[in-house]
Amino acid sequence: MHRPSVFLSYRRSVSWQLAEAVQGDLGRRGFDVFMDSKDLGNGRFDAVILREIEARSQFVVILENGSLDRVAEVGDWLRREVAHALVHRRNVVPVVSGTVVPRAEELPPPMADLARITPVTVPSDYFREAMGRLEARLLGCTLEAPRLSLSPAGSGIGLVLRWTAVDGADEYVVHRDRDAQFDAAREVFRGPGTTATVKGPRIGELWFRVRAESSGGTVGQWSRPRSAEITWGFSWR
Repeated sequence: MHRPSVFLSYRRSVSWQLAEAVQGDLGRRGFDVFMDSKDLGNGRFDAVILREIEARSQFVVILENGSLDRVAEVGDWLRREVAHALVHRRNVVPVVSGTVVPRAEELPPPMADLARITPVTVPSDYFREAMGRLEARLLGCTLEAPRLSLSPAGSGIGLVLRWTAVDGADEYVVHRDRDAQFDAAREVFRGPGTTATVKGPRIGELWFRVRAESSGGTVGQWSRPRSAEITWGFSWR
């Protein structure tokens, strides 16, 4: 599969470490990534930067606490890079860690559309998963969601989860939680199969979901959540 070229935008004083990590990961996945601290050759700085944005179909901007502090200044380079990418209709993907993208009215008009783009968030303990989602965004593809079903285990002390296989998947991840929001989700299975037996409490409702992943780090969509109400027996949703 052809890997598009990427311009990596970031606030050097804030995000150089994350930018290095993102560039390295995308490079290992086969992307051609331009990062100004490494790839800036001869020529006027501004002309080279703007030309590189125009030459690349993908534009990734890293946002952490402090990244947008100076974008109200007309000459701020992060502002100029984002605005230039938006004007030239690049595929802009914000990569956000430890902060949120402001609302459109809180950004200067040239970059207000940044607020309307769904970001790729980077939780501190899930960098690989986040880079898989970024890869999918840059390639315009992802793994489809499996279809999940539940049934009682033959022993009567657990649940059997089965899901459909997904093309391109190398393993599957199953989460369990007490409600359908999965705010406190617990991983109860990870592996190449399409079935798992899990134990549950003696009473109460449990929700489950499953997604596919590839060895290259691409992360698929979650299945429709399914629940089991455990009383003296089981009921299913």
